[in-house]
Amino acid sequence: MNERLRYNYADFLQSFDRRLFYDTAKSKSLTPCARIEDPDLLVGVFSASILKPARFRVRGARDRQPITLIDTTSGTVFQVTHPGKSAFIYFGQDPDKQILGDLVKQSLNRQATRDDHLHLATVGWIEESGWQAWWTPLPDSENWVHVRLIANRTIETGNDPQEEDLNALSQVFIKAL
Repeated sequence: MNERLRYNYADFLQSFDRRLFYDTAKSKSLTPCARIEDPDLLVGVFSASILKPARFRVRGARDRQPITLIDTTSGTVFQVTHPGKSAFIYFGQDPDKQILGDLVKQSLNRQATRDDHLHLATVGWIEESGWQAWWTPLPDSENWVHVRLIANRTIETGNDPQEEDLNALSQVFIKAL
């Protein structure tokens, strides 16, 4: 895992237009509050040993709250208004307990427990399941790798994901640790 991304150095993550560059050649980038287009980028979630579909049910204010970022230099507003579930971009390779602990601390602001397991899926798999991954950094909590998973049903109709949507998404994630 890139140490700068692991420990949230915002100056590395953001360019003059607030994109996140995630390869050494700076040829791949993400735009805040925009759909992730790279089908090979890994997205992770934490859950119990078995990832249950209910993990992706939209609940409460946090899942429904719009995510808004304002570039104070240019005044540009980036926003995602669709409800969805939180996840994160995983830049690492071969996860281990140390990485898991760092990710839990970074994403959830707490220490990892034995019940925390890392599940990974590519953006391409997520899209095949009828969902989209949007890069939604949360600078106030220094979470620069935050992702919102949004069901296509929600984008197209405004309705919450149904059981078949939840099942489809849960099936594409693989337990990594």
